[in-house]
Amino acid sequence: MFKKLNQYLLTHYPLLWNTRIVQVLCVNALMHLFFFLGGWASVDVTKIKNHYYNSFNGSLVTFFVLCSIIVLIGWLVFYLRNNAFKSFYQLGQWHLTKEFGLILLIVLSTITYLESYSYGERLKSRSITAYSQLVQEVNTVNLAKAFIPTEKNDYFILNGCGYEGRNNAGYAATIDYEDTLNNDRTDSNF
Repeated sequence: MFKKLNQYLLTHYPLLWNTRIVQVLCVNALMHLFFFLGGWASVDVTKIKNHYYNSFNGSLVTFFVLCSIIVLIGWLVFYLRNNAFKSFYQLGQWHLTKEFGLILLIVLSTITYLESYSYGERLKSRSITAYSQLVQEVNTVNLAKAFIPTEKNDYFILNGCGYEGRNNAGYAATIDYEDTLNNDRTDSNF
């Protein structure tokens, strides 16, 4: 089948045959499907809170770049084998414009695998919870964050309301507050 398609493109559409656009677009479609399914599988109910933004880590970006480079280098090997200028073919008036458009299409379809991954994440997130419900939950969490202590200093007894002693000394990380050999037994921190 591929041999017939290759022969047909060679005789009727030599520019499409030379750029190998049909083969590269098939490979890119499979890669986009692979990355989409990877994004879909990366989201579950317990991790949905992390998917309000693109959660790309370094290894995913490295894998994306590696896949893109492998596909582009493989395509360039086949594309540069048959150069129309080397063989002194007669070229039409818009040949280079058409060839540039095809090359641009190939490169753009190859470097956008990460967009498919992101779309898979977003689609799975939307299937788990409705957007309006997610916005409502995020707003509730943001309002509650004002009352949730985030540092150890927030738990320190001297930082409580109404304490006027010691000029609000605050929590000191260098002091061991669980030291039982401390001589000052009147200090409320012990």
